[in-house]
Amino acid sequence: MIFLTFTFALLMLADFDSTRRVLSKGGVELNKPLAWLMAKIGVIPALALAKVLPAALVLYAVSVDQMPWQLLAALDAGYLGVVIWNYRQLYKEK
Repeated sequence: MIFLTFTFALLMLADFDSTRRVLSKGGVELNKPLAWLMAKIGVIPALALAKVLPAALVLYAVSVDQMPWQLLAALDAGYLGVVIWNYRQLYKEK
């Protein structure tokens, strides 16, 4: 469970970094609620909020033994897909 939690935290950081970099190069946020929040409060604050809240919920759930490892593994897999997508957008040929 420690490995999955650590992986989740690293993926949150990688998603924050890759999203920020894609947006700075002219990319568009595909998550409509997050795009709306970015327009209201700014890119960095919205990204931080979008990462801190889920991370806090996951850490809390893990700390009180209410997070099944299978769910955390699925979250990790989902965020890994997002991070791979973001980095592919950064490095694809134009």
